[in-house]
Amino acid sequence: MQGDGTLVMDHESVIFAGDLNYRIDGLERDAVIQATIDENWDLLLEYDQLYLQLRTNPYFALSDFHEGPIRFAPTFKFDVGTDLYDSSDKKRVPAYCDRVIPLLT
Repeated sequence: MQGDGTLVMDHESVIFAGDLNYRIDGLERDAVIQATIDENWDLLLEYDQLYLQLRTNPYFALSDFHEGPIRFAPTFKFDVGTDLYDSSDKKRVPAYCDRVIPLLT
């Protein structure tokens, strides 16, 4: 603990979890789906908006948080009750919107 315990960041462990709505930006939907089929997680993370912020922006509000390795398919956006990515008219690009990012002290 760094402070007197009155602020969130004063604690030894802080975990930020939420639907952050960061997207995979710069890859077409078909390329994201193909990278998912190929399990090319590194390619997907190159274009992941949150991952880029965490790596490159020292002034980002979550820059002290450290996300664990992502070695799984994007969790957004499936057709209800299936393992198929959004086939609606919107055809949204799969993304890692649900994140858990611990602060390591």
